[in-house]
Amino acid sequence: MQPWLARALACLVYVFPLASATVYGGLIYAGVSRTGLALTALQGSGAAGQFVTVPSLVLGQVPYLEYLFYPFAFADAIFRVSIIDFISIGLVAWVATYAGLVRNYRLPDILRFNAAQALVLDIAIFLVTALLEIFGLTLGGIGGVFGFVTQLVFSSLFLGTTAAVAYSIFENLRGGWPNLPVISDAARSQVR
Repeated sequence: MQPWLARALACLVYVFPLASATVYGGLIYAGVSRTGLALTALQGSGAAGQFVTVPSLVLGQVPYLEYLFYPFAFADAIFRVSIIDFISIGLVAWVATYAGLVRNYRLPDILRFNAAQALVLDIAIFLVTALLEIFGLTLGGIGGVFGFVTQLVFSSLFLGTTAAVAYSIFENLRGGWPNLPVISDAARSQVR
């Protein structure tokens, strides 16, 4: 396989974490006012009200960002389609990527490493999502006492994933190996 083709395919596997994190980006690119979510319990007069309303105004300032993430939202919708009761297209694609790319020793190491890193990043997003559901912080629970905390966690998850994927793609195109602190160590253990 040509090195440029291996690096291009290594960039393509990052669809998994971006598709998983796109649902959390709605607060950033749509803004609180466009999604109809209100922080009623935390809004008011004084420092607390100003602290909550200033980020809400800033979040709605990048509405065109959602057009950039439409393909990943579409991929997420496709990944969620169930084939059988608990088996979705995303699970089949995830297992096929793990078995076909990560564990295929005939492929270049850069492709195998990036596939493993994308899957580990997707697992990290899944674990954070599971923890959020355990604590009851969902998109429907934005209002109320924990509204600002939920908004902060969702925005951080989306921005962190986007930054990690952008850095990894940039390093691949530049010719280097992306190094995300904990995630790269887990990916290296799968590639060996």
